[in-house]
Amino acid sequence: MVGDSTHVIDMRVGEGHCRHADCASRASTDIKCELVLWKTDARLQARDTDGIDLGSCELQHAGIVAPRAGSGSERYVWKMNHAHVIAQWTRGSDPGPLFPALLRLARLVPDARSYLDSHLQDPVDRALCGVGPVPDSETSIQRRVLSALAAADGGVLLSPTDACALEKAAEAEGDPVWWVHAARIHMLSDVSREQQARQRLADQNLPYVFPGELHPLMVDLLAAADRVLPALHVDWVRKLTKWMVEDLLRVDCMQRAMWFWPVLDAMDPGRMVRPLAKLAKVQGFPPGGLGLAAAYCNRVGAPGELLLEQCCATDRVILALALAGMERRPTVTG
Repeated sequence: MVGDSTHVIDMRVGEGHCRHADCASRASTDIKCELVLWKTDARLQARDTDGIDLGSCELQHAGIVAPRAGSGSERYVWKMNHAHVIAQWTRGSDPGPLFPALLRLARLVPDARSYLDSHLQDPVDRALCGVGPVPDSETSIQRRVLSALAAADGGVLLSPTDACALEKAAEAEGDPVWWVHAARIHMLSDVSREQQARQRLADQNLPYVFPGELHPLMVDLLAAADRVLPALHVDWVRKLTKWMVEDLLRVDCMQRAMWFWPVLDAMDPGRMVRPLAKLAKVQGFPPGGLGLAAAYCNRVGAPGELLLEQCCATDRVILALALAGMERRPTVTG
């Protein structure tokens, strides 16, 4: 059992070999495509796709939902062939929209990093992707935070004094995107910030928070959950996770902020599946927002491919980069 609304029946109920001419020309052997059977609740049900050709190379490589099988609650899903998606993307002349989350995920994928090297001019963007040095003379809070994230992703942390000053400046700026990232950087750099978060999160009283609002306790959790939650009682971890994710996952994906990325493993996955599934019906995501939600789904054991049935190319690239990066084991910092 993965969570309240998703169950893995069989991770490999079938597999096939792609004999599409274009694929065969690029591989010494046929590309294997895996068929995954997922049982989901109605929130992840896609449109009726009866009659779709299961042998379609496009379906096999894009992770699109295939026809319904068995009972009405079961559906076959082609597991995304992330290497194929990345290869198609890097052969194009236009990488599409580029933003920090995509650049940070691409940093872990050599082919993507090499491809973006020739498309990035901004020093901060190049640092985030790992193809340039981290600039040290930025003035705006956004660029200061992004530069610090790039450095942290490369294993270089600010001094505790500088990290503290950065978080205070980001909080004063009033933009929650940069406050959360700055708090994460501060926690990584300064053990006293981790201890502060630990003390606050041990107090088992949760304030009411209006939808879309970011409470300071949420910032503590996003900054230090991976350090703090493993030491807390499992029931309290479940409550904290549920309190956090009900609306904040939507805000995170809408902003393409990747707040949850470094702390997902410490949270209760069973409390995250349902809020993630609800995002399938949310309108207005920017390019890559739904792809980030799909990547979160895969991280917690849910079928992220189901969220991508109606998405743009950037969403598929985000999920493909996330899957490729997860195979390499390192994680981005913030």
